[in-house]
This record gives sequence, C-alpha cells and structure tokens, in this order.
Amino acid sequence: MIQFMHRYALAIACVVAPFLFALWPSSVTVAWLMAPGHVERIQLDYRLRDQPVAGEQKAEQSEPAPAAAKGDAKPDPAARFDLVARHFAGLVNFGLTSGFLYFVRWVAFAVSGLIIYRRLGGRKLALVVAAFFLFAALETWLVVFRQQRRIIVTDNIFQLVDRHDLLQHLPVADRMVDLLAVNIFDGLLAFGMIVTALAVGSVCRGPAVDRTDLEDRLFVIRVTLVMASALLVVVVLQTKALVEWPISLLVEPERKAFDPAGDAITRLWAGSACLALLAAFLPGISARYLDRRAYRLAHASSDARPQADGLDIAPLSTVTAILAVLAPVVASPILDAAKSLVSVVSN
Repeated sequence: MIQFMHRYALAIACVVAPFLFALWPSSVTVAWLMAPGHVERIQLDYRLRDQPVAGEQKAEQSEPAPAAAKGDAKPDPAARFDLVARHFAGLVNFGLTSGFLYFVRWVAFAVSGLIIYRRLGGRKLALVVAAFFLFAALETWLVVFRQQRRIIVTDNIFQLVDRHDLLQHLPVADRMVDLLAVNIFDGLLAFGMIVTALAVGSVCRGPAVDRTDLEDRLFVIRVTLVMASALLVVVVLQTKALVEWPISLLVEPERKAFDPAGDAITRLWAGSACLALLAAFLPGISARYLDRRAYRLAHASSDARPQADGLDIAPLSTVTAILAVLAPVVASPILDAAKSLVSVVSN
C-alpha cells in the first residue's frame, strides 16, 4: 500500500484535488448559504431601460403637460432602440464566448485524449471518457437544474425580458438554461480530460526513470498548462458575458446597483478556476521534480560543477508569463486577460 501511494498519490491528486479543494468548496458554500431562500425568490422591481424610474415619473407628473399629451404613455423611442440593441449585443457576445469554449474544448479533448492513449491505450482512454462524461452530466444537473446548487442571479431578468412587448420575439430564458447546461458540461469534460492527461504523466517512477520519460512528461506539463489556462480564460470571459448581458438591460440606477452581484459571480468562477490550476499542477510538477532528482542522483556527474541537462520545467520568463495570465483574469478587464493569454502562448 505504501509503495502504491508513493507511486500514484501525486497522480491521483492531479485529478481529485482541483475538484475537492478548488471547484467545489466555494460554489457549494455559496449555494448552501442561499439554499433556505434562493436569490431568485427575492421579488425585486426590475425595470428595463425603456421604462422610466419612479423619480422620473414623479417629475413628469409634476410638470404641466398639454392636454393632447396627457394620455400618451408611450416610452421613449430611443430607449427602446437602446434596449433591443443591448439585448442583441449580449446575445451575440455570449454566443461568441460559447464558440471559443467549444473550440478550446475540442482541442483540449483531442490533445488530452492523444496523450492518454499514448500512455494507457485505447481501452483505458474509453473508460476515462465514459467516467468524466457521467461525472460532467451529474455535476451539470446539480449546478443548473437543482436550485439547491444554483448560483444564477439573472433568471428573473431574463423572464421579464421574455414578457416585454419587443423582446418577447427573442425569448432566451429557457434556452439560456439549456445552453448554460451544455457549456458547463463541455467545460467540465474538457477540464477532466486535461487533468487526466496530466495525471498519467505524473506517476512517480523513482530511480528507474529515464531521460526520455522526463522529457515526455515535461512536454505533457507544458501542453496541459497552456490548455488549462486557455480554458480558464474562456470560462471567465463567458461568465462575465453571461452576467453583464441581463444587467445591461436594466435602467441605469438598477444596473449600477446590481454590478456588485455580477462582479462577485465573476470573481467566484475566476478564483475557483485559479485554485483548480494550482491544485492540479502542483502535484504533477512535484512528481516530475522528484523523478528528476532521482534521475540526477543516479546519473550524477563527477564534475564538481553541475551541468545544465535541459530537464528544468520552464525558464523564469515563462513562469512569469504564466503567472501574468492568472492574475489579470481575476482583476482586469476582458481585453487584458485575452492579451495576457496571447503573450503566454507566443512565448
């Protein structure tokens, strides 16, 4: 048992730790705190952008109006144009981020599947895919379709939008729930494949390890790190697009008042994703470090001065660039996060 844990403990941690210590604790805690009275049950007087706020209505009523205009209660045409334009823009932005998510998902799925196939074979690859397919389906059902785990705070706004005399021709409330379920499923499946690819390259071999295996594991760490970072950025971008879309349809005072809730959801997903990266890659990097040390001890040079053997994981500049990706995702605008990802990939 001790020998088994010494060999496979860090590899198992690559798969288990991101979910157990990063993705689940924050979201489950928030959902548990909201479970007694879900936020969707709070009855707020949402007003869309073409509807005047109470203060404006009182001001209009206090001013004398012509007799012909007293019975005219039509909203401002410009505000109606603005409402439709913002709704369409939010729909397009969410669709664009979904396209990026699907692209990253398929690339991660294919590359990770190839890595797993090279090390474990086709039968075990099929078992891994089936296991994460079931896991992603169960987790998606819990997060999206069970209110005890839901942390969506914009459903009421989408339902109000579907009842609007103009926006009812672009109904999104029910479709957004279904599309969100598909995107969460895709993200979980892709992330599961990435961490499994990292895990199969993180089995400790001890003194029996050879240089070829260390070089191959170095390649696996770098590739999976790039894919996981790309997935992290896309997930945060989509979360931000999902939150900003319905909030942008509210009148300006309500939009500003609702911004802290939207920012909190974005921070929740961004922070959880950053912790998931650390929880997944620290065991994998540690396993390779231990094997690299065992290899160097077994092939120690007689020279007093150690020679560079090219087995270091990354130069300092690359590590700095990777850290530059993780920080802007949480604290900076969308464009800064995208620029950071491009700079890491190019380096």
